Amino acid sequence: MRSYDDIDNSRINYVILLLILSVSLILKNSHAWCIGFLPDIPLLIIIFLSIFHGIIPALYAGLLVGIINGVLSLYFLNVNVAIYPIVACITAFLAEILYKQQAFVQAALTLLALLIIYLCQSIYLDFHLNNKFNIWIIFSANWRVIITTVFFAPYFFQFLNDVQNRD
Repeated sequence: MRSYDDIDNSRINYVILLLILSVSLILKNSHAWCIGFLPDIPLLIIIFLSIFHGIIPALYAGLLVGIINGVLSLYFLNVNVAIYPIVACITAFLAEILYKQQAFVQAALTLLALLIIYLCQSIYLDFHLNNKFNIWIIFSANWRVIITTVFFAPYFFQFLNDVQNRD
């Protein structure tokens, strides 16, 4: 049975993650992200939760990120509401198979998640909105975000692990 301090620390850890997620979502949907060099921190939090905490917290975070992205964009229920929980499930499943403490595995899971997100968004734009975007156009427009997010992921995961393992 867990003590009261353990329960309190786990709640504090989730509150810290929620605050980081809220600030990063506000920054992502503002003009600060137009620079193009900032990593996708909401996605990194979803991947962190799916790797180190399991599928249920990652699904909640994925739904929250998708809904907030939808609220802050033009459409309330956009494609991100479905994409982020799918990415959380895939990365949580792969994290159970792979050694999740290795930085290469964390970067590879981040790259896979980014590829899935951009692939699903391009398919959505192609079929649903009847735009004839090529998938390479979406990747070429976001290559800086992909590179910075993949290289930043292991450092960010280490930072979040240190924050959660504090005494």
